Amino acid sequence: MNKQPDKMTALYYRVASKDKNLYLDNQMHRLHSYAAENGIDAYTVYADVGFSGLTFDRPAFQQMRGAIATGQIKQIIALDMSRISRNLVDAMEFTEWTEQQGAPLVTVNGDHHLTHMHRQFLSELAALKGGEQQ
Repeated sequence: MNKQPDKMTALYYRVASKDKNLYLDNQMHRLHSYAAENGIDAYTVYADVGFSGLTFDRPAFQQMRGAIATGQIKQIIALDMSRISRNLVDAMEFTEWTEQQGAPLVTVNGDHHLTHMHRQFLSELAALKGGEQQ
């Protein structure tokens, strides 16, 4: 019987400028340290160097999305939400999508929890707006 490979954790990092090697090294170190501290020893690294966070049109990001969609990834770890997207709405939608795929996003600095608070705030704001129109 062939055993299915276990799902992997994805470590994702991004830096917009190719000249920011120190920041990139720091991200890599912090992600690897976080994985080690949390007993995560099986992971795949996805890195986009020289790509803006204003778009999801990044090679490693798209490769990671494909792996998430096909069920190969069990969770995504990034340093902070700005590594995923510089656009709050895009970040919220991506976070929601990853949860639906069974691969939640976790950030080392913990700001991934803010997307849940923003989503709740926007839902409540929409409900208030809807009530005003009736």
